[in-house]
Amino acid sequence: MRDIIAPGVLKVDFTEKISESELLETYKKEIKDNDAEEGIVIEMPDLNSASKPRQYFTYNPESGRSEPLTKATFNYSAKNSLKKIVAVSDEYFVYNFLYSGNNYGSTSSGVPVSLIVPKMIVLKDSDVSESTYKAREFDAIVPKPAIVEN
Repeated sequence: MRDIIAPGVLKVDFTEKISESELLETYKKEIKDNDAEEGIVIEMPDLNSASKPRQYFTYNPESGRSEPLTKATFNYSAKNSLKKIVAVSDEYFVYNFLYSGNNYGSTSSGVPVSLIVPKMIVLKDSDVSESTYKAREFDAIVPKPAIVEN
């Protein structure tokens, strides 16, 4: 599904692109230049669904250690989220979703849209905050149904 292009296509392109290895070095340099010990990496698992969850990790370039952040969210307001794009990879990624009016569609309705975007972007001064999402608790084992006698 990643390689199929939908009827609506938007490609986000940049004039200055660098290889993935150069981008990772830029990322490490940005962490050091900002007197930080680690940065945040946001990944999307390779799923064939309309809803793509994001996974957040802290990354320490000195140790190479990565730790999951379970309650983080990336703030999407244009004013704050993309304050400064530092570097963009020269590889692209196709992100497909359903668009309905001014929002993402449901998993079954909306116009198919493909965004072709750089696979990796290094951002400086982005806003990440604690998520307010509260997971629902479910029983680990579903109880067996009651036997009904006729």
